[in-house]
Formats: sequence, structure tokens, C-alpha cells
Amino acid sequence: MDPDELTAQEFAALMQGEFADDAGCGLRGQHPSEAGSDRGLDQYLREHSGCGESLGELPVSSEIRFTLQSIMEEYCGRLAQEFHGPLRGDIEVRCAGIHADTFAAFVLGIDHPTCFQVVSIPPCDGRLFIEMPPAILFPWVEALLGGGRYPGTLSRRTLTILEHRVVGWLTGLILEAFTASWSTLVTLRPAVERVESNPRVVRCLRASEPLLVVSTEWRVVSALGTVRFALPLVQAVRACLHEFRDDGPRGA
Repeated sequence: MDPDELTAQEFAALMQGEFADDAGCGLRGQHPSEAGSDRGLDQYLREHSGCGESLGELPVSSEIRFTLQSIMEEYCGRLAQEFHGPLRGDIEVRCAGIHADTFAAFVLGIDHPTCFQVVSIPPCDGRLFIEMPPAILFPWVEALLGGGRYPGTLSRRTLTILEHRVVGWLTGLILEAFTASWSTLVTLRPAVERVESNPRVVRCLRASEPLLVVSTEWRVVSALGTVRFALPLVQAVRACLHEFRDDGPRGA
């Protein structure tokens, strides 16, 4: 067995929430909003993370790693198909990599303002996070609104009301593709809970919670950018082990 892979006992402990150090890894003590600044939020996350750096390669078996890779590659193919019509075919999507991160390390690695969406994914516990940076989001929105044929000046700002509506429509297509790609393992019922420009204010997981992070590279018209997806690693592994197969009828 690969020494970096989780043993059955370690995986069971992780499922029960015992893998992290209860004394220092949970979101306890000062609330992030009380820190008063981005620097305070960053310090809070680092102090409560239990792991300030990326976890790196997925600590799972090669079979599960292959399953996750296959699902996400299929997902990228579905995304390209979903947006082929609206963007008049001027789009490419590919899976650039899959790795493990703690929740704290994930959000600390994101510049802001950005578009950070928090999505519930029953029957799985936890949340799916979607991060769309300005480098790809604004050209994406502009192209859908009829412009964006040539590169423009990159905007670093929050979304307008109209842009929020367009992003809501985009997210619907993204979640349809995500649900379809996982449908052989679990029937997900995703719902967007909130959208933030600063991911550091989101505290719906322990800072030390291990995540499966998927980086996807997008080319929209002439713009290039990376959209990242993250979901609890334990829930992804449970799905690969078919623990949700009796949750209801399968999707298409």
C-alpha cells in the first residue's frame, strides 16, 4: 500500500470527524468577522487550520484517484458542450489538476475580489465551492452579452446586479454538468446558498477540513483563466465507494 494513502482505520476516523486535532483545528474562539481586516482573517485561518500548506497529492487509493480524475474529465467535456452554443463555440475547458487541500489553505490561496459560490450538495454533507476569478469571469459575461470578441482591460471589482444574474444562469449550467458527471455514483441536488467576493468570510467548514480541489482551465474567446471547484474529500471518497447509491433515482 502507498504510505501516503489512508488506511481503513484512518478513513473511518476521518468520516467521524476525529482526524483533525479537536484542540486546535476547529473554528473556535474569535469569529473571523471580529478580526477587523483581511490580515486578521488570514491570521485567524492560519492559526485554526492545523495545516497552513496544501495537502498535495490525494491521500486515497489509485483506484479512487482514477475514478475522481475520470469524473472530472467528463465534467470538463460536459461544460464545453453546455457553453458551446451560448458562446458560439469559442470555448475550451480542460481538467488541469486534482489535489487535496485544507479549507483554510484553499481560501487563503484565492485573491479577492472574486466570485466565490457556496453550494449545498445533498445527500452529501458539506459544501461545494466554486471560485471564478475576474480574469475569466468578466470576459465570460461580456461574451454572453454580445461583446468580448477582443481582450479588454481586466476589471478587479465586485459584480453588478446584471452580472450577478448572468452568473446565476452560468452557475445553473455548471451545476447541471456537475450533477450529470456524478450521476452514476450519487444523485446530487445542488443549490447555491451564497455568493461572496471575499472567500475568507465564509466559515461553513472547519479550517482543517480536507477538500478535493479541481482546477479547470478555460479559454473563453481570447481570455484564459482557471476556475476551481472544491468539495469535502471524505464525501467524494464515499461517493466513489458507492455509499450513496440507494439515495434515489439516478440522473441522466
